[in-house]
Amino acid sequence: MLRRFVQYWVGKAVARPLHRKFAAFEAACQDPQRTQEGLLRSIVDFHRDTDFGKDHGFDTIRTVDDYRRQVPVGPYERLEPYIRRPRRGG
Repeated sequence: MLRRFVQYWVGKAVARPLHRKFAAFEAACQDPQRTQEGLLRSIVDFHRDTDFGKDHGFDTIRTVDDYRRQVPVGPYERLEPYIRRPRRGG
């Protein structure tokens, strides 16, 4: 009897955060475009003060189209200096 009681409450304690995460995931799936745009904004905001962010005008990016204009698709060589710099302690 005690074992079932403990299992029940441990199960509840573990399940509650999982239910919240699942509910948040379900909500995000209802409007994937808004979810993706919000994620992009948070990534851009987080990296705004990096060298890459400064060089690509992250402080002016407000939309996906802004991002596409500011950060065009390019070869690895364009990114290499930003990757190499922290490796050297920069």
